[in-house]
Amino acid sequence: MPAEWRLGNRPNLTQMQSTAAEQISADIVKAKLLEEIGKTKALSSGASALGVRVHTLPTKPRDIEDDGLFHYAVLPPSSASDSGKPSAEAKRFLDETTGSDKPRVYRNAVLLLAASREGLDVAHARVRDQLAWERVLDDLTPKNDEDRKQKGSVDVARLQTLKIHIDKARARVPEAIRQAYCIVVTVSEKDEAQAFKITVTDDPHFETIKGDARSRVQDTAITASQRRAGWRRPSIRSSSPLASNRGRSGRSGKRPQTAVLAEHAHLGPNGIALDLASAFPTAAVVEIKGDAWITVTAAAKLLLDDISGIDLDKAKARVSKAANEGKFRTNGKKGAARRIGRDSFSTWRLEQRAKDLAAYN
Repeated sequence: MPAEWRLGNRPNLTQMQSTAAEQISADIVKAKLLEEIGKTKALSSGASALGVRVHTLPTKPRDIEDDGLFHYAVLPPSSASDSGKPSAEAKRFLDETTGSDKPRVYRNAVLLLAASREGLDVAHARVRDQLAWERVLDDLTPKNDEDRKQKGSVDVARLQTLKIHIDKARARVPEAIRQAYCIVVTVSEKDEAQAFKITVTDDPHFETIKGDARSRVQDTAITASQRRAGWRRPSIRSSSPLASNRGRSGRSGKRPQTAVLAEHAHLGPNGIALDLASAFPTAAVVEIKGDAWITVTAAAKLLLDDISGIDLDKAKARVSKAANEGKFRTNGKKGAARRIGRDSFSTWRLEQRAKDLAAYN
């Protein structure tokens, strides 16, 4: 700590924070930002309640299943896009599954939320500020008697001021992330990739997107003309491939034969109700399914994409240990019968990736 920054035992906190910010590497900031994005519930809140399959920070297009169900993904910062110009990475999530040679069939079943490039710059700056203030606190806090002799003591008033700076910096990060994630990437009525900007409000992002006509998502019954134009029903799509509205010119030509049932559906308090009185003598209820289940081996293979220095056996051991500790949702069984909830596993996997990146740096 430069001696000229001290006023007695009262350091110039602002100068210390500025210097600390310059010393924090870009990779550490990126890792922390990923962690904070995963914690920002406003980006995906409300989607799961409609039965939509939610994916937070998928690493590859294959993380989003191509099964005709409605998928909503919060993309990683590397997929940042501009209004009218979806990035190449964002388009890959929309167009591909395991590679460019295996195009996505149900492109119209995928709705993506990406950060704007300008907003991402602001979010990076907010995270760097937070980390710098925390580093100042760490630098000023004696770790042992020798430290206490060298650093002296910081008076209570200055310490309180420092903690106020830290609290303010931490509070600015989630709002910066909310504002940064304002670009929606999806398929247009012409079956082309489009990117448009939403106005971020106090409402959850998915609610705002759902209310934007450009997303072509609605809760009410879909008319025949809307179905032909490719409108989406998130509640129906999420529970079964009844209404996989591919639009006039879907690339694959695949279209569920029972899409007409969407015209008889409405969202009720207990899920999706089908009013089939006009078509059948009785009504039916479509069950909304929970998370997709994956095996320990499948989870371990996903973990291998994020963690360096381990093989499949070690990855399986790590997944099994985390499952036993309740780090993510399982079916409660052991051994070969164990199944893991994909969405909750993805959250844990994100945390492991951030830790691995931080350790590498």
